[in-house]
Amino acid sequence: MAQKRYNPITTVKIGKRGSTIRRGKSPQKTALHIKTESHGHGFLKICIVALLVLIQLIVLVSLFLWLSGVFWGYLAFSFVASVLAALHVLSTEKSGHNKSVWILFLLCFFFCGYVFYIFSYVEPFYGKSREKYEAIKERTKQYDRDEVPALDDPRLRQDALFFRTVGPFPVWEHTQGEYFPSGTKLFDDLLERIEGAEKFIFLEFFIVADGSLLHNLSAVLMEKAKAGVDVRFIYDDMGPKGQFSRRTKKMLKEAGVKLYPFNRLLPLFSLSINYRDHRKIVVIDGKIAYTGGVNLADEYINAKRMYGYWKDAGIRIEGDGVDEFTLLFLRQWEYLTDAKEDYAPYLSLAEKKEGSPLIVYGDGLDYRANIGRSAYINLFAKAEEKLYLMVPYFLPDETIENLLIEKAHAGVDVRLLIPEIPDKPFVYAQTRNYAERLLSHGIRVFVMKDSFVHAKVMLTDYAAIVGSVNIDSRSFYEESECAVYTADAKILSEISEDFTACFGDSVEIKERKQSLGERIVTGFLRILSPLM
Repeated sequence: MAQKRYNPITTVKIGKRGSTIRRGKSPQKTALHIKTESHGHGFLKICIVALLVLIQLIVLVSLFLWLSGVFWGYLAFSFVASVLAALHVLSTEKSGHNKSVWILFLLCFFFCGYVFYIFSYVEPFYGKSREKYEAIKERTKQYDRDEVPALDDPRLRQDALFFRTVGPFPVWEHTQGEYFPSGTKLFDDLLERIEGAEKFIFLEFFIVADGSLLHNLSAVLMEKAKAGVDVRFIYDDMGPKGQFSRRTKKMLKEAGVKLYPFNRLLPLFSLSINYRDHRKIVVIDGKIAYTGGVNLADEYINAKRMYGYWKDAGIRIEGDGVDEFTLLFLRQWEYLTDAKEDYAPYLSLAEKKEGSPLIVYGDGLDYRANIGRSAYINLFAKAEEKLYLMVPYFLPDETIENLLIEKAHAGVDVRLLIPEIPDKPFVYAQTRNYAERLLSHGIRVFVMKDSFVHAKVMLTDYAAIVGSVNIDSRSFYEESECAVYTADAKILSEISEDFTACFGDSVEIKERKQSLGERIVTGFLRILSPLM
């Protein structure tokens, strides 16, 4: 059954599912005509930063080449250093594919490859950040809960023990959730709920862009901040790409909104610039929280069409599980601002709700384990009947790829839903390549017609995950992420209905034989996939 689409901001029917972004109690009857800005100064800033970093790289490589040509001793030293770096690669916990790519790089660029490998290694360059996160968690550990309640399903018990060990992320029993099959429906609900905020509003987003959505949200945030509500806003400095204008930031700050960027974009050659905050979090009064794939930009509510219909998803939770999102936000806020405060006034504020087991978790430099990746692997490994994946970017490592194949061979109904229209053609080519490789193993692959699928939703017969985590190296190793793991029957049913509707509005792709040129290109892209 095809989904219905509605234009956010107006009530004009245009296709897939959605509803009406509204301001106040009643829906708007006419469109709010605000051009989604693409600020030249933002694009220019990124170009300048990229140019300066490129110049630094060229100078650095030129220096290595000069040293190699003038000093034979340096050439010998470089060879030995690259061999040692390759041996270190083999001893790490990197995936086999990542190891192969690094060893190939070290062989081809042995005169300087070892330096870039050192720059890529976490501890020397992210060590201080990790120490800072660890100190924050140690200072605030009294707010963590680590008990695991009795769970009937052994699969749930195993997952609960995993999250307790790596977090600790507890199982919340008194939390309700509602799944939203579109960004429009999520923001409809969010704007209505946020108007009732009385104490605090916390927001953390990767992309923030001027437009009708941010205009509507900013109006509420400024109104609340002026009324004395504690409004805090974290945005990633890379994510907006200049679309979050200085005028809007100034307007929010003058109204009392506390605004802070994550990892400022600076024109210095450092791989730390690659680490980003990809989380999507909204917390209202410690009673309501949201997460998912959505960001604060008009394309997420289809008020701006960039790549066809923008298919996204998210989830709202109410109850004591909101505390985990509050903790994730406050610890990130303390990391950025160095402001040590008492977290107690922001926690244990929600009423207990009737609900099934639910776990809120995060990932990033603040945790030693690769939680997002492991959470997916644990979920996939325990699927017995069905395993559905909805992702924009599908660049799995061999562990995930082999696990999906094994499940399909064991009779599990494995399906993958990806976009028909890409936002990043280079990455999409790799996504299609990985997806088509699965077809010969009985895995069904669907592309959603005239759409860009940005949702990150995983569904099995016993549990589901909804959040910000993609299936690629960036999400697994280089970004702060968050998600909700749930076994609630109501939510699982809502997610299942969404998958069914999406499959009905998609084309199932069939196995085909690639030409020689395609095999060469896809093989090359596969080598580069760990870098995407």
